[in-house]
Amino acid sequence: MEKAVMGDNFSRPTVLKTMVIEPPYPWATDQRARVHSLTQLKGIRVVSGKAKCSDHGHFTVSYNVKEKFREITEFIRNGKEGWNGWAPQPWTIPKPPVCNRKHCRGYCTVIISEKKRAIDWLFLVLGQHVGLCSPAQLRYFCKHNHLPYNGSRLEGLYKVYLTLCKQLHPQETLFDIDPIFLASPSSSSESKT
Repeated sequence: MEKAVMGDNFSRPTVLKTMVIEPPYPWATDQRARVHSLTQLKGIRVVSGKAKCSDHGHFTVSYNVKEKFREITEFIRNGKEGWNGWAPQPWTIPKPPVCNRKHCRGYCTVIISEKKRAIDWLFLVLGQHVGLCSPAQLRYFCKHNHLPYNGSRLEGLYKVYLTLCKQLHPQETLFDIDPIFLASPSSSSESKT
């Protein structure tokens, strides 16, 4: 990845990141925080990611792309109207993955890359684990998808889920975000005065 260096004689050079990256997963594009559409994922039926159990250590969690996307689509179809631009509770408090060991009672969680460009957004959305992302990770996603992020976790999660679903199925209007929820915080406060 090439980096451009800018600056003048009076300031420290500023390093600008390029928009094109090496795709971290086969289902990711070469742009930050972007996944391929379902039609481009034809050969990929299962997406896997890492999880950690407090009792048994690391294990792999796998999701069937079509089945999980169908579940999320139905969930959005049945509830979006009443969400008013905020993420519903299942997205804010994600259900933890189940340990693959029999009768395990340990606490499990998915592992999210510390490098933001290497976050597996498809795995997170299919497992409905985006709610485990930090505010900085949500801000990163919003920044690279040209979405305003005012720091509200509920609004940020709502935008991330719908945008990821829209990336997977670009023609589906169900995943469109109402323009009122895309207004930047500064423009919405200016319109009130």
